Amino acid sequence: MIDPIIIAILGSFISIIVPAIGSGYAMQKIGELSENLLNDNKNKGFFTNSLVFSVLAETPTIYGLLISIIILMTLAKGIDIVQAWTLFLSAVSVAIPGIISAYAIGLVAQASIIAIKEKANLFGKTIVLAALPEVIAVYGLIIALLIIMAAGSFGAVKVHTMKDVYTMTVVTFIISLAGIVALYIGKIAVNAVKSLISNDNAFTQALIIAVLPESLALYALILAILIMTQGKYI
Repeated sequence: MIDPIIIAILGSFISIIVPAIGSGYAMQKIGELSENLLNDNKNKGFFTNSLVFSVLAETPTIYGLLISIIILMTLAKGIDIVQAWTLFLSAVSVAIPGIISAYAIGLVAQASIIAIKEKANLFGKTIVLAALPEVIAVYGLIIALLIIMAAGSFGAVKVHTMKDVYTMTVVTFIISLAGIVALYIGKIAVNAVKSLISNDNAFTQALIIAVLPESLALYALILAILIMTQGKYI
C-alpha cells in the first residue's frame, strides 16, 4: 500500500506545478510580446499595463499554492489513506481549471496588449475581459477548499471509506471538465478585444457575449456542490 503521506505530498506538488505551467507559458508570451512592442510604443504607461496582465496570468498558480500549503499543514494532524486520496483530489480540482484558465488569460492578455498599443484608453476594458477566464479557476478553488474541508483540514473528518473517495472523484471530474469553459471564454474575449480597437463603444455587448459561456461552468459548480451536500460532506 502506498504511504498516505506520499499521496498527499504528490497532491500538494500537483496543485501548484500544474497551474504554474499554464501561468508560466502565458507570462512568457505576454513578456515576449510586450518587449517586442515596448520600444515602438510612445505610451509611458505601456510597461505598467503589460505588467498587470502578467500578474493576472499568475493568479491561478496562487490559488494552487494556497491549496498546496493547506494540504501540507493537514499532514501535521496525521492522515489515513482515505484522507490522503481526498487531499489529492482537492489538488486536481484546483490544478486543471487553473492551468486552462491561465492559458486563456494569456490569450486575452496578448490581444489586449496589441489593442492598448493602438488605443491606450482601452486598458481598463481589456483588463476586465482578460480577467473573465480567471473565474473558472476560482470555481476550481472553491471546490478544492470544500473537498479539503471534508478531509478534515479545518474540522471534523467527513470522509471515512473509499466510497467517499469515489464520490469526491466524481466531483473533481465535474469541476475539472468545466475548466475547459475557460478556453471558450478566452477565445470569445480575444475577439471582443479586437472589436474594441475599431469600436470601443461596443464594450458592454462584447462583455455580455464573453460572459455567457461562464454559465456552463456555474452549472457544473452547482452540481458539484449539490453532490457534496447530498453526501453530507458540507
